[in-house]
Amino acid sequence: MKESIYIFYRKLKAKLNSICFYIMRIFPIDKKLISIYTFEGKGGFGCNLKYIVQELHRQHPDLKFVWFVNDMNKKFPSYIGKVPNTLLSKAYWLSRSKVWIENSNIQDRIINENQEDDFYALLAGMDAYITDYSSACFEAGFARIPVFIYADDIEEYRHDRGALFWDITGNVRDNVSINQDIFLGMDIGFPFSISTTNDELEDNIKSFNSDKYSMRLEEFDKKRI
Repeated sequence: MKESIYIFYRKLKAKLNSICFYIMRIFPIDKKLISIYTFEGKGGFGCNLKYIVQELHRQHPDLKFVWFVNDMNKKFPSYIGKVPNTLLSKAYWLSRSKVWIENSNIQDRIINENQEDDFYALLAGMDAYITDYSSACFEAGFARIPVFIYADDIEEYRHDRGALFWDITGNVRDNVSINQDIFLGMDIGFPFSISTTNDELEDNIKSFNSDKYSMRLEEFDKKRI
């Protein structure tokens, strides 16, 4: 598959997923609802999630649980609702839930992508994406999701890796461009803000401007092509 077709497909998939989750925002969040997602829906009532849910139910019997499954014939306790592991189902239940649990206790809708088997399902439900050096930032950018780069070990990373694709030798917060020592003559700006401290990250999030962000992404897309 040619790179351009592959990129178009991934952008389209992320966009369609994000539309489903966006539509489901019309439904209010249930503060007592918890969604359980494990092994891409292949698992039943087992592994460490079983004991987490059992203890939560014991301490707070008023909580409600839904568990995503591929096989609706799997057996679960009566206090757990089985829901199909499909896009529309995930969009609805994850959007309604106050807490998601995925192989670990993930609260307040802050998700560790390293625990996620299906990154596109995660991407579709994002309001923003914070990462370090992952190329997945461009996947989020294609879907027009706000991206914030947090690189507190940037000097060590640059020392270990040598020349980097993006020139971060100067002021890393602004005007980062492609490394001219590697790609002579190419003028492509990095579309995402970069923070090296918690304070910088907080500032970048607070000062985020969606219009400027869209313009930077559009400029990046034009020059990349």
